[in-house]
Amino acid sequence: MVPQLLATVQAVYARRERAPIFGLIGAVSGLAAVIGPVLGGWLVDADAWGLGWRAIFLINVPVGIVIFALSKRFVPQTRSDRPMRTDFAGVALLTAALLCLMIPLIEGRSLGWPAWLWLLVGVGVLLLAVFVAHSRRRQRTDGSALLPLQLFRNRGFSAGLITQAMFQGAMNAFTLPFILYLQLALGFDALTAGLNLLAFSVGAMLGTGVAVPLTGRLGKALIAVGCVLMAIGIWWTSTVLGATGVGFTGWDAVGGMLTAGLGLSLIIIPLIDVALATIPVADAGAASGTYSTFQRLGATAGIAVSTTIFFAQVGGDWSQASVLDALGASVTVALIGLGIAAVASLFLPGVRAVRAHLEEERLRAEVEI
Repeated sequence: MVPQLLATVQAVYARRERAPIFGLIGAVSGLAAVIGPVLGGWLVDADAWGLGWRAIFLINVPVGIVIFALSKRFVPQTRSDRPMRTDFAGVALLTAALLCLMIPLIEGRSLGWPAWLWLLVGVGVLLLAVFVAHSRRRQRTDGSALLPLQLFRNRGFSAGLITQAMFQGAMNAFTLPFILYLQLALGFDALTAGLNLLAFSVGAMLGTGVAVPLTGRLGKALIAVGCVLMAIGIWWTSTVLGATGVGFTGWDAVGGMLTAGLGLSLIIIPLIDVALATIPVADAGAASGTYSTFQRLGATAGIAVSTTIFFAQVGGDWSQASVLDALGASVTVALIGLGIAAVASLFLPGVRAVRAHLEEERLRAEVEI
């Protein structure tokens, strides 16, 4: 759904009209990512139909029905007059490669890193190489590769992918261990633990009003500022947790969580617009799909790396002090990720480059007319 959404925006709206639309999408996505744990906590505690934690999957049913109905009614059709052939082989190769690389990350710690997991990593790398060769051949043949590799020659787009993956990884590297700390060390129930992210949501909402008007003026600089603010907020929250210990309440971390939420909006709202700013409309679908894939990969890798470190640090000691130390290690992972994201954001296209691209598109359109 996400790649189609981003591609539809690029097809339906003129370049100068996209910034507020992408801003709205970024704001909603950020809020959803934070509200999700609260809703999930409520579903777990509610134990609907005796399903326990499995009740979290039920939310997809009504949401899916509503999305289907609304998209059928309101989303315009943007089908191409000359659609490309579907690259089924590319889909199979990339899916298999990502599975081979993600399974070891997710399951490695719990399985004790057996030899077959490392073999799976090698197979994943090999499949990626085969996928690249297949994509190059398919692109030369009929231009219908699942992933046009020439997109990566666009420095801004590549920088956007790195920024997105690192930011998503950092956010998840903090939020999940934070929730685990509240439940495992402090004894919070799932709903109460999730509610501790509400200040994050409020900060993100406040940040939306700041980020949307500033995106056109500051561009990539706003993203770097957002990374710094989010890092400060996470560090601040971690410091408060260490200072309050078992006496921690959600109110103690409001300042840090608000700051992190503000940083979230300053990153996610301009990032989509800036990363895709210089991508031709003809490549919108492939670019949006790649962008969304890196987003999910970054989030998954962030969770996998931080929780592996978290549980390794805990060992068998589930005391409050031990789990707090483990959370500190996960926070370090998050801060490193945000640092990489901040550096990568500096390689995104600047405001002048985006304007020059706009002018070039305008002149090309006039010539075609």
